[in-house]
Amino acid sequence: MLKFFQSKKKEKEEAVSNIQEDLFSWKYLDVSDLDQYSDAIKDIFDKKYDGIIIREIFSEGEISSMKNAIERMDREKMVSTGVGHSYPRLFAQLVRPNDGFSNSRESIKSYFEDCEQWPMELESLIGFDFKKRLEDVFMKLSGGRKIDTPLGFDGEGRYPNSSIRMNHPGQGFIMTHCGNYFQQEFPEFYEHLETEVNVKDQLSYFVTVNPAEIGGELTLFDLIWEPGQTKTTARHDNPVFLADGSELDVSENSNLKRQKVKPGPGDLLIFSGGPIWHKVELVEGSEERITIGGFLSFTNDMSTIKYWT
Repeated sequence: MLKFFQSKKKEKEEAVSNIQEDLFSWKYLDVSDLDQYSDAIKDIFDKKYDGIIIREIFSEGEISSMKNAIERMDREKMVSTGVGHSYPRLFAQLVRPNDGFSNSRESIKSYFEDCEQWPMELESLIGFDFKKRLEDVFMKLSGGRKIDTPLGFDGEGRYPNSSIRMNHPGQGFIMTHCGNYFQQEFPEFYEHLETEVNVKDQLSYFVTVNPAEIGGELTLFDLIWEPGQTKTTARHDNPVFLADGSELDVSENSNLKRQKVKPGPGDLLIFSGGPIWHKVELVEGSEERITIGGFLSFTNDMSTIKYWT
């Protein structure tokens, strides 16, 4: 009997967590620190470190205003994602993976024209200029480069510079993906973006408006993009197929190492979301997870940072 309990104790002690807190390199900053990181966006792009979290670029009062305004939005106006709502529409909702446009060319052009008005619409909704605040921070991290949003098809309208993502408790999560994978799944938009932007290894950003009460972390996997990696479809979570055709289990109980980060209300996160496979964990508790975010990268001549969603 004693031997049995000793065996069980040893087995428990040998259990190894798949969470590795130092798997990726993060910088945690206050707004007052930004002068020391004046080229941080390029530093992340160059993989000097993997991401930054800037604490409270929006005040408690501003975040409360944003949260209340977003929660009051007409859900019929927003786009259902199956696990929550988003607004405005995302490019993935306008095309079918590997199968071209699901909307007419005129509808696509109308989409870009509508999206050009989105920053003003958001300002009207929340009561202050979100775009200006965000671009002011980006400028401090830009190495003196200009900040802009890509033009739409045929130079008409613009890509949305950001989008609201709401993930509902008990069902909301964002499936395993990376930006470089999306580029092969939605080539029509990325081929167009490449006329203005170097999209390979693009960065991801988001502002946390309301964190999940439980869960909702950003999980980064110990898996870096290589050509040939894929999934069953963009809308499947697990597994990831490696370039040699083998399956990699990325589920919660797999042995694959991962790191979890969870920014607080008002925090801005920027990270290397193009090459690093990642997901957002299931939202639990009573609170919706609300973020506003998108992607960043450089023009081919490195003179301008473009951001979009």
